[in-house]
Amino acid sequence: MTPATLLASTTPVLLHFYKEGCAASRLMSRSLQQLNAEEDLRYQLLKVNYTEEEAFAKAFEVSDAPETLLVMNGAVVYRQFGIVKADVLQEQIDIHLNS
Repeated sequence: MTPATLLASTTPVLLHFYKEGCAASRLMSRSLQQLNAEEDLRYQLLKVNYTEEEAFAKAFEVSDAPETLLVMNGAVVYRQFGIVKADVLQEQIDIHLNS
């Protein structure tokens, strides 16, 4: 998926940038696994290796990892840098999906 196709998507996308070997990225992956375990996902989860996909990260103004964005209707509507618990992240996602 390219940044342009992601922005053109009608399905909301939770875009997560991570780094291999990064402790914070590993912890954030656990939160994402908890979210992904839900049966009723109303968005697509896309994980992007920040180190391997720097151009993709720059297209979304991501300067380091872990960073998680919610992209809807061609725009970034939520941005979280660092670690966040699954329930807090889900609450933020719900706010935007229900608005």
